[in-house]
Amino acid sequence: SQFPMAYFLAFWGIIDVPQTIIIYQFLSMATKGLYASILMDMYKDALIHAQDQLDEKRRANDSRRSFLKYLFHEVRTPLNTLSIGIEILNQSNNLDEVAQESLLMMAGASEFMAGTLNDVLSMQKIEE
Repeated sequence: SQFPMAYFLAFWGIIDVPQTIIIYQFLSMATKGLYASILMDMYKDALIHAQDQLDEKRRANDSRRSFLKYLFHEVRTPLNTLSIGIEILNQSNNLDEVAQESLLMMAGASEFMAGTLNDVLSMQKIEE
């Protein structure tokens, strides 16, 4: 039995059977209410924890996006300037062979960096 005290009191005649039933029903409801209250508190705590985790993930994603935007701007702008400078120098006719080879390597490196940036940007867009 869940509530032996009520039965004990009824057994010794301190309370009668209808009072025992009322006490049992009251204690049963109180116990259920206590369990419900505990479950609601656990549910609220779990919900708050889940919301905190979601907020943390959103902040991390926002930070990542901001960083990538900054990175692309700060890297792409000088890279574009270098590419334009390399093109202009390639059009010059008075470069010796070493300078032409150097420009060729610089152009290749510039194209590789631009390709890498584009790949990272594509991966970022896929993730979003």
